Formats: sequence, structure tokens, C-alpha cells
Amino acid sequence: MSLIAWDGKTIAADKGSWKSGIYWVSVTKLLHVDLCEIACKRFRLPVGSRIVWGICGNASEIPLVLEYMENGGDAPTMLEKEYSTGLILDKETGKIYGLTGLLTLEHYDNPKVLADGAGFEMALGCLYSGKSATETIEIVAKHTDRAAGGVDSYTLPDEVVANRDGHKIL
Repeated sequence: MSLIAWDGKTIAADKGSWKSGIYWVSVTKLLHVDLCEIACKRFRLPVGSRIVWGICGNASEIPLVLEYMENGGDAPTMLEKEYSTGLILDKETGKIYGLTGLLTLEHYDNPKVLADGAGFEMALGCLYSGKSATETIEIVAKHTDRAAGGVDSYTLPDEVVANRDGHKIL
């Protein structure tokens, strides 16, 4: 299972990957990816986009999606087309998107908080109560088996947040 949280500035993910539903091992679910031209076109992002991908979904498909994002070719066919495959944060614009099971982006209108993956309901409760994305993952991991293994996070630079939100940094 995976849990991804977004607090408007930071994207965070748990690090647990369950094996046979019995135990977990530590993995990285927050990947920094330089998208190839083909992936940029499919996602309708500018060529040369650099993203952070908060991963959820079928672990066996992640390497295939990553290969496609970085090198192009034919997009892999996902087993669970109706499930989310995580959140995509554009490092240049600060915009956040949902990655669908069809490998298309769901374009959000600058949400202040967002969560995806198993336990997203609990995560949204934490986020709406004012917890950071990192705190949210830690809290959910303490109270459920939906997240485990610690937290990876990426925080947007202040300049990107200010530009996204239409503010000037003095």
C-alpha cells in the first residue's frame, strides 16, 4: 500500500512496500523524473518538464511507467485502469496532478491539500486540520497499516510557490 500527501508546498510519501500482505520492506515512492518529450506531450506538459512522482498503485508496473516517462516508446498497459497511479508535482510550476491508470494526468485547480493511495481519507483529515504532508504520513502510519517505513518528501522552493500563487517575493 502507499500513501501520498500534498499540503500545497510539500509532497510526501510513505516508504513501506507490503509483501504478501504480511510484512513490509522500505522502498522509495517519491521519484524525481526528467520527462522525455513523448511523456510531456501525453501529459500535456511543456517539453523538458521535471517532476516529482509520488507513487501508488501496482509495484510491478512502476518500473514500466518510469521507463516510459524517461525514455518514451509505447506507454505500458496498466492492469488497473480505473485506479490512481499517484500524484505528479511539476517542480517548475508548482502544479500538482493526479496520474490515472490510463497514464494521463488529471489536472487539478491548485488544490491546497490533496492525498492519494491507501488511507487517503485519514490523510485528508490530517491535512485539513493543518498538519503538514510529512506529519500526515507519520500520523497515518502510527494509526493504521496503510503507511509504514518512514517518509520521503520534497518541498517546493518559495519562489515557485509564490509564482504559482501570483505573489511577489520581496
